[in-house]
Amino acid sequence: MPDLTVRPSRQTYTCLARTERGARVRYAAGDFRGEVEFDADGLVLDCPGPARRLPAAR
Repeated sequence: MPDLTVRPSRQTYTCLARTERGARVRYAAGDFRGEVEFDADGLVLDCPGPARRLPAAR
């Protein structure tokens, strides 16, 4: 069971480019580095590994 201690999480976000769909950002935390793509509303479109936005069901 976790002890629920609050610990700082050092993260950096670097804007790489504005795109037709929104923006591409480099995210870094600990040993993880990746490029995250956001739409114009700031919602994640693609994040390597943990998340990928799926098209809406019709």
